[in-house]
Amino acid sequence: MDSVIYLITYTSVQNAVLDSVMTPVKRETLARKNSVRQSEHYQAAAVGLKPDLTFTIWTLEYNDESALEYEGATYNIIRTFVKDDGKVTELICSGLVIPNEVS
Repeated sequence: MDSVIYLITYTSVQNAVLDSVMTPVKRETLARKNSVRQSEHYQAAAVGLKPDLTFTIWTLEYNDESALEYEGATYNIIRTFVKDDGKVTELICSGLVIPNEVS
């Protein structure tokens, strides 16, 4: 595991005018970046998805997050796959969701 990623969940928080706003909650973990397999690419394209990145993380680190951040960009997790007798989970990620804002 040689890459830092941030697993993201979204929580609903009320703002000052009592509107519900979805707020990201990030959690850092280590991952191994992999190439998207050709078969994965074509299977996803058949249902209108475009896998861009794949990461492998320890299964114990994954808590059904819906997105992740890698190198300043946020991606949807479109599919997960548990491998190696449940020890690691592969996260297949698609498309840029939201670029991080520059402070």
